[in-house]
Amino acid sequence: MPEIDCVIFEMIELAEVGTIFRKYINSIASQKLLSTKKKS
Repeated sequence: MPEIDCVIFEMIELAEVGTIFRKYINSIASQKLLSTKKKS
């Protein structure tokens, strides 16, 4: 069943990219929140 292994591997890679992307977005969002709080 090498095909299933390939699909699972791709899903894991996608999940890892998703978490990295989410962390990146979260860091940008927190930086924007901090900058807006400093202004007010």
